[in-house]
Amino acid sequence: MKRFMVLTFCFLTVLTLSFGQTSVAAGKRKIRVGVMLWGVIGDHGWTYQHNQARLELEKEPYISEVKFAENVQTEGGHRVVREFVKQKFDLIIGSDFGWTEVFISVSNRHPKIAFENAGAYKLGKNMGSFFGRMYEAYYLTGMTAGMMTKTNKVGFAAAHPIPYVLRGMNAFALGVKSVNPKAKIHALFTNAWYDPAKEAEAAKALLAQGADVIAQWQDSPAGQQAAEAAGKYSIGHNASMHKFAPKGHLTDSVYNWGIFYKWAARQVYNGTWKAMDKWWGLKENAVDISPFGKVVPQRVRDRVLAMKAKIISGEFHPFTGPIKNQSGKVVIAAGERASKAKLYKTDYLVDSIVGQLPKRK
Repeated sequence: MKRFMVLTFCFLTVLTLSFGQTSVAAGKRKIRVGVMLWGVIGDHGWTYQHNQARLELEKEPYISEVKFAENVQTEGGHRVVREFVKQKFDLIIGSDFGWTEVFISVSNRHPKIAFENAGAYKLGKNMGSFFGRMYEAYYLTGMTAGMMTKTNKVGFAAAHPIPYVLRGMNAFALGVKSVNPKAKIHALFTNAWYDPAKEAEAAKALLAQGADVIAQWQDSPAGQQAAEAAGKYSIGHNASMHKFAPKGHLTDSVYNWGIFYKWAARQVYNGTWKAMDKWWGLKENAVDISPFGKVVPQRVRDRVLAMKAKIISGEFHPFTGPIKNQSGKVVIAAGERASKAKLYKTDYLVDSIVGQLPKRK
């Protein structure tokens, strides 16, 4: 009887350790994290979504503190990262690729701190880079737009003509073309990441050209609101913008930054963190499309979700040739699946996009 009681106690103890205990090792020091946010957390876009990741991180049992600074802007990165270093955080996360050189410079002098920066274009000895294969989600939202447009004119308001924005625009256009070869994407550039007034102005200009779906690579929901006011459809970016256009909202291309934040923090806590270039997509749940709006028919949902499954499985790659640019030149050969290196150098718009490619200011 006594032996039975001992075995029972051991069994219950194992159950408690397996199911009741958190994954924080006994006596192991929890870590502190500093998060640098480029914009304001109320932008409902890029910075809002990064802040959601920060909030997710605060709930993790191996975290003792998460401190953040918002509206840092590119030029303020050096000041804030130095301040975070003084406070001896174990992990410092940035949300602006413009901080790449600053992060590398500072991280080289503080090898005991792990640094991660969104979209960093190179790595440091103890600075990693993370980003999402957003073009995968854009292909799916493009399919949605292509099946929903009645005028065959889809508007796209974009921030800056840099590779990762152009990559998303092209994927969107290819998605539209795959389901509706007659449709054209009318593009405008605002040369601003976050400027609600410019974004609304661009959306209205596109609507005036006959676009009945407004999509974007911008931070605010201003374009969605302009489309809603005109009784047209809209597709958002960064985060779900459904509440800003409940009647005409179709879906959004969204980042799940929490996947990256928690991965890095967990690795630092476990002592296994290494500087890596992480480019994750639908398969890793780093990017996705938001739930469809009520106006999207089931046939459209089914077709888009079937393609999502093919991208996740690797059966389909959105940038599979032949793909031509606006001048008719083949930029991705027939049967070729564009490599990461090639996609990172995107400097063109595909042939179904109407609108000039401006010089970046």
